[in-house]
Amino acid sequence: MARKIKNTKDDLFQRRQVRDLSLQGSESKRNFRGINPLHAVCSLLMIFIGLFGVYLVMMNLVANHWLGSLLSLAGSVTVLMGAWLLFDAVNVRKSVDNLFRKAIMRSLRDKN
Repeated sequence: MARKIKNTKDDLFQRRQVRDLSLQGSESKRNFRGINPLHAVCSLLMIFIGLFGVYLVMMNLVANHWLGSLLSLAGSVTVLMGAWLLFDAVNVRKSVDNLFRKAIMRSLRDKN
């Protein structure tokens, strides 16, 4: 026997009958599709260079204390900027996926 489905607007969303079509198959495979590869490479390079600068200071390979402190400060800021750039690139991808999801939900809601 067929089930009876209520035709209220919120019923569709409460029972989660609608799948997110923009993220199909991405639950099992977390890929970086949709992220600009230049942003990802630059952010990872910034993180690596910053960590290398901090490593040089921690291993006392820089003779001057003022140069070591400036290098440590610049390395820390570079790591933070690289992490922020990577987060921003991933966040933009999620906002585009959410935009598609909201558009699909809005069209389904207005259709009823």
